[in-house]
Amino acid sequence: KGGGGGCVFSGIRPSVAREQAPNKVLQGNLDPAVLYLPKDVIKAETRKMVDNFGTNKYIANLGYAVDKSMDPELVGAFVEELHDYSEAKNGLAAPAAS
Repeated sequence: KGGGGGCVFSGIRPSVAREQAPNKVLQGNLDPAVLYLPKDVIKAETRKMVDNFGTNKYIANLGYAVDKSMDPELVGAFVEELHDYSEAKNGLAAPAAS
């Protein structure tokens, strides 16, 4: 357990972090290597990430920087799915077709 405003947890399951620090914002990431895979895999992995962390008090990101060798269209697929799926889970929009 941690306190204050800094990093509280690192490398634990989101469900455990939510139990231990329900009022803290979690930050979680998608392995950037996923962005070299087909769009359907990127979308599925993005949805798993959102399902694990939830959509409230959550900052989604990549595990490290976007590499210049990554296809911008596939990076965009991650961002678009993240927005669309999160909005759908919050009842704000219908999920985009995969």
